Amino acid sequence: MKSFLSIFFLCMCCTYCIGQTKNSNDMTYYKNNEPRDYSKMIYSLSVNSMDCEFVVKVDDVLAFKWEQDSGGSITFKLNQLILNNGEHTVEVEMYPLYGKHTLGDAQVILTFHRYPKNDMANSYDSFKTVKSYILDEAGEVVNDISNMKKYSFSTTFQATGLPIGNMGWKNSVTLQSEDKAKLHKELYNEYRKIHTILKNKDLDAFLELTRAREELIDFINCFRDIDRKARLNGINNMINAKGAILNELPEIHDTHMLFEANGKLVTLLDNNNCAIIQFVSEQNNSMRNQILFKFHRKDNNAMLEVIN
Repeated sequence: MKSFLSIFFLCMCCTYCIGQTKNSNDMTYYKNNEPRDYSKMIYSLSVNSMDCEFVVKVDDVLAFKWEQDSGGSITFKLNQLILNNGEHTVEVEMYPLYGKHTLGDAQVILTFHRYPKNDMANSYDSFKTVKSYILDEAGEVVNDISNMKKYSFSTTFQATGLPIGNMGWKNSVTLQSEDKAKLHKELYNEYRKIHTILKNKDLDAFLELTRAREELIDFINCFRDIDRKARLNGINNMINAKGAILNELPEIHDTHMLFEANGKLVTLLDNNNCAIIQFVSEQNNSMRNQILFKFHRKDNNAMLEVIN
């Protein structure tokens, strides 16, 4: 089955949609009229892989999961994952390709980038590269992973110059400490709302439900009007893609919670550890687009809301 986890379909516009969509010239979108400092920094990460499946986590938040083909390259923004200045951790887990039992010649290379929002052309800085393999002075690999069933590595980087103000889930409630059964039911009901909105192709309702996330992404990435338009088009493409069928939700007893960000974020997965919101191609049901929604609770009296 060809599938990848498109948890960034809204966060970073690094997803695919099946087919063409309707015109979106008249659609509305969250407007932020606060002044922006476009000298603030934008951070991104490029991941190049060969002969493996892999997972990337940033500060204990799943950023991307590759489950298709033998390798490739993707670049996505980090601002809406790191949220604040300081040291941040990126972890990679590598797995054999489907049908294989060991990693063989697998490799993953991370390249970190940064640039001021207002000067990408002249100030783009690829400031760090980390590889899954380690070479000695003679150029020989010293960490042979070819016979391994799993390999993990991590690195840290320092972020400076980010917009300061919206901290996302950093100061939110630790959901993992709440009553699990009660939280599971509340979370499933939120997913039912999302599923109904997507089934009805209700763009306005979707934008309202994800407002907290949109405000965060707009702020932390110093959006201009052109960025907002591109994001809106991406949302519309997902909701109204022709040739794509929205799968029915599994029953609650066929789902389980996944906590991230040290228990401050939670999402739902099915029994196959896949997102429970999925679009499937009409022509090929093995082609599917999985979409995660991650929730937080701002304080003990607040409802769950989508924030990532």
